[in-house]
Amino acid sequence: MDLEKIFPHPSFRKHQKSTLKKAIVALNDQDKDVALIEAPVGSGKSANNIAIANYFSEGKSFYTSPQRTLVKQLQEDYCPSGLAIDGEISDTMALLGRQNYKCRQSLQMSDKCDFRKSKIPCSEREDCTYNKQKEACKEANTIVTTFAMLITDSYLKLKKPSASFDNRELLIIDEAHSIEEDTASMFAGIEFSPSTLPEEVWIQIHDRIPHSEKLKDHMDLIDKVDDLCIDYAERLDIEPDDKDKVRHMTSKIEYFRQEMDNRRTWVVDLNEMGEWSRLTSRQAYVPTYTPIKVDRFLMEKVWSRADKIVFSTARFPFRGNIKRWLRRIGLRGVEYEFISVPMTFPKENRPIITRYMGGKMTNKKEKKHWDVNVNTVNNIINYHTDERGVIHTQSYKRANRLATELDTDSYYVHDRREKGDVITNWLKSGKRVLLSPAIKEGVDLIDEKCRFQILFKVPYPHIYDSRVEFIVKELNDWKWYYDKTAEGIVQSVGRGVRSDTDFCFYYVVDGSFKDVMRKCDVPDWFEEAKGL
Repeated sequence: MDLEKIFPHPSFRKHQKSTLKKAIVALNDQDKDVALIEAPVGSGKSANNIAIANYFSEGKSFYTSPQRTLVKQLQEDYCPSGLAIDGEISDTMALLGRQNYKCRQSLQMSDKCDFRKSKIPCSEREDCTYNKQKEACKEANTIVTTFAMLITDSYLKLKKPSASFDNRELLIIDEAHSIEEDTASMFAGIEFSPSTLPEEVWIQIHDRIPHSEKLKDHMDLIDKVDDLCIDYAERLDIEPDDKDKVRHMTSKIEYFRQEMDNRRTWVVDLNEMGEWSRLTSRQAYVPTYTPIKVDRFLMEKVWSRADKIVFSTARFPFRGNIKRWLRRIGLRGVEYEFISVPMTFPKENRPIITRYMGGKMTNKKEKKHWDVNVNTVNNIINYHTDERGVIHTQSYKRANRLATELDTDSYYVHDRREKGDVITNWLKSGKRVLLSPAIKEGVDLIDEKCRFQILFKVPYPHIYDSRVEFIVKELNDWKWYYDKTAEGIVQSVGRGVRSDTDFCFYYVVDGSFKDVMRKCDVPDWFEEAKGL
């Protein structure tokens, strides 16, 4: 086995070659269905995943992730720098959503392009930037794309097989730890809002939304939305973006009805949205409908797309009982290989400091321990003079309250309006400390960008989320609850140390950390850094 030939870089990092060999032996020589690669930051798992895809080039591969930022990074590192329409083609090609490609004729982004309304479909146009990219991906050995795009393609395969990708031998999913939750909330679940429905449809239903979180009270609304979308799709003057919305919505409702026929449990959440001034001054609500189990959805829409699967992430759910996680995501009874990769960064550079841990910050005890724990935060910030750091708060409300009690005014609070720009805005602001409830993963804070992190609040899943509440209260699955918490902690630790010369101190303030560690397994690299 000549691993150097399939590896995308001139040399291997420590543990990279042995990990690659184990995965290929498991999938090819031992004919196992699934390889799970648990690898910390810095282990080079993306390069290994590309190498595994190269090994299976004859049968071709999908390489995907729920994190769009990671897919863009893979595109930058392993795909042509230009577009297929300009002749930039290789064995590994990336495809993102239409909004990322500009039409050369209309000079509009492809999702808004006027040519999509013409009698000649874009798929038949020689000069369509998006479709040229997609056609090149069909021929490539490896398609790099988002998890959302793969699922969209699976829906397309049912309606128009010729426009979709053929199934492949291998499916690689990076950052796989969040597959169950992402599928439930974003891919299988349904949301009725101005962003998911055409404006004319939303206008007709926004004031019919029941102020109830009982699913039976929403069935008439769901039927109404389905009828409106079907009628709307038949119009000749429909905008391309709206056409995509109604097709996607009717497909989701069709799956929802199948779930109801099989007596599967779904839950409802109602989220307030700001006044929509074009309609009314009355408060509007956005309903979301979420399945408790996603195994059937993943079996139909994802696992059916390939013969073998590679999962990779820093920590797998239920890592002490991988079979349980595989069952939850619809892979019951598969033959699998679990590969755990050691950390190569010195533990002294990434200490998890627990000696300043205070009282628990649970709902019942936060008030009692607030002042002492805030004092600890201030002591840590004052110790790290002139260094940047992040405080993980788990809620926007807590972040804003804590900001008012810091000894420094050199802080930046992550508010609800910010998405991917929060890190850029914080660094531009010149402020030392970022308070955020939402940067546990998908963020690269290398070197001077972050020299300390503070876990002010352990990231328990929000119990007011209907799916979380059902799993805990109705299914009594506290193991899942604590495991999701451990996953969030492990992910957050990896934000600050991104190379073997980098360093970042991780301080635990919330005393609930002890409960989570006692009830959950963590990788060896995490355990060895604790208490330093």
